[in-house]
Amino acid sequence: MNETLSKTPHAEKENAWSNLEDWRTNFSDNTLDKITHSSPEQNPPNIHPELPIAEISTRFETEHFVKIAPTFSEQVQDESRTNQINYVVSSTSLTSHTSDSDHIKNRESLTEHESLIGLMNFLENATKKLSPRDPAVAKQARYTRELKDTLTFIGKKEYDEATRGIAKYWSHLLKENSDLILIPVAGIIKKQKNRGKEQIKSDEFVLNNILDNIPEQEYDGLTKSGRLRPNGLDGLDGVDPKNVKVILVDDWTISGDQLKNAAKMVASLHPALSDNIEIQLIASNKDRVENGLKTGFANDPKIPLRSYYLAHNAPGAFHSQAHITGCYSSVDFNFELDIRDIVKALKKKGEAATMPPLTNIVRPYRQNEAP
Repeated sequence: MNETLSKTPHAEKENAWSNLEDWRTNFSDNTLDKITHSSPEQNPPNIHPELPIAEISTRFETEHFVKIAPTFSEQVQDESRTNQINYVVSSTSLTSHTSDSDHIKNRESLTEHESLIGLMNFLENATKKLSPRDPAVAKQARYTRELKDTLTFIGKKEYDEATRGIAKYWSHLLKENSDLILIPVAGIIKKQKNRGKEQIKSDEFVLNNILDNIPEQEYDGLTKSGRLRPNGLDGLDGVDPKNVKVILVDDWTISGDQLKNAAKMVASLHPALSDNIEIQLIASNKDRVENGLKTGFANDPKIPLRSYYLAHNAPGAFHSQAHITGCYSSVDFNFELDIRDIVKALKKKGEAATMPPLTNIVRPYRQNEAP
């Protein structure tokens, strides 16, 4: 049994639910007015229209990304974000255990818009309470300000647009080169176990969403002809390796270790394809978009990486120089664990702090796993 919530004192549990009610009822006027009027030149929401397929493909090929991600402040203003997000109300980070049966009774649902403003309120309050000049909380004070200014949040709108865009890019590649065979790959890394059951991982969820955006008739034609082969690394006898592109997909990567290991596994099983492997993500930082993902070995080339969204630069973020998270899962490193530390710092200052919305998210592809 995961006991992170069970060990929480009763008073702190009650405070977590009290904070949730505060976020629910007080999210509308003050915060929105402050954000809207703090920067007169700031763009309103929904100003980033989707691009035509030719431009998406050109940007993927030449820039290795399609768009700079919207800012956190822009997203907070967008009242049309009405999709529901389930998360676990808790005084601490539950990391990957949010779908455990122990936490079902503590799940709550907010709209994405409510969740964004709940997080903004939390960061605004922490900014006021934590001073970078106070040695006891200086590190957390810096985290707070950097998160507020540089957070890259992949909401439902961004996720849907990115998976559509990647699907269009694949279609364009296959139309432009009649010899090309695309092999998008997910699920190579051993799946995590939860109570003896395998859990679907984010890369499989991304791949399923990309493939769902290819028109059915086109998809059937491409798969039957063998030109689009999802997870189709077998049966390549007689295929010229130079006509094959293996694409490892995921939403984002922090350390990059899982994608590196997946690439190494593909290369070890199919050495002729080792130079034809690339990574495609929903969001990534500038260094990896420009230079690829480092393999960790001095003589190994970097793995080419393309990303629909370019994340905002965050110099203080460990490994990835970006704070990235999303509506379908809350990222541990450089987001949720930083917020956990901010909560601890607030408690040191006598504040009754708990984890805000957009942390402890129950992944939609795992919500029904708990027995």
